[in-house]
Amino acid sequence: MTKKENFFNMPAVRVFIYILFVGVIFAVFAYGYHQYRVAETSIYPVRTMRLSATGEVSASPDIVYFSIGVISEGDTVASISEENNAKMNSIIAFLKTKGVEEKDIKTTEYNISPKYEEIREDDSVYRRDIVGYILNQSVKVTLRDFNLIDEIFGEVSSLGANKVSNLSFDIEDKEGLRNEARILAIAQIEREMAQLENNTGIDFGRIVSIDESNYMRYDYDMVKGMGGESMMAAPMSVSAPIQSGSYDVSQTVNITYELR
Repeated sequence: MTKKENFFNMPAVRVFIYILFVGVIFAVFAYGYHQYRVAETSIYPVRTMRLSATGEVSASPDIVYFSIGVISEGDTVASISEENNAKMNSIIAFLKTKGVEEKDIKTTEYNISPKYEEIREDDSVYRRDIVGYILNQSVKVTLRDFNLIDEIFGEVSSLGANKVSNLSFDIEDKEGLRNEARILAIAQIEREMAQLENNTGIDFGRIVSIDESNYMRYDYDMVKGMGGESMMAAPMSVSAPIQSGSYDVSQTVNITYELR
């Protein structure tokens, strides 16, 4: 008998080989059973139920945007630039005295264009001559204190602003509104789930999936006398009838539960 044969005939080695063989057989059967369960689940999925609810909240806007502009005309670019910049600097300085931060004042337009005049030399020939220049400069203002709207509009007109436009209202923390609506929707789903469990005996298990959608609607009343693209600013002796309206947020939540 060889040395190798003696090794495999040793009792301890034979027991080890037997245990290893049994372990391999068990692993193969376990893997096969797992694959069977996966296939069975895909063919016969776990019972589930989907509950849906919509939460709705309303809030008044807490922020307002508008543009203030100065339009200047003159013979030279240098002259209108000096005049226009002086007026705009005064307007910006005034806005800061009313608590408007520098980050809430943003230049949105600085446009210099020639002013033409058509001159006819005979019945069929004419030329266009530059007779001056127009400088249009605007800043977008973000305001959080609505009580200052009238005062600001009146004062900037006296400082040289001759265009106020693009007045709009907004909610600064839209995600906060959506969270409020989401909480309401989930609370409604929990109430419905409790009613189903109490009245039908359904036993809800773990959450399988959650998805949601949201919708935000802005109901507003256009500013009377200021609802167009722009207006010529003038000192206001009567308060402007500005209505900020309201935001309505709807958040729909869909939760799918496993049934035990």
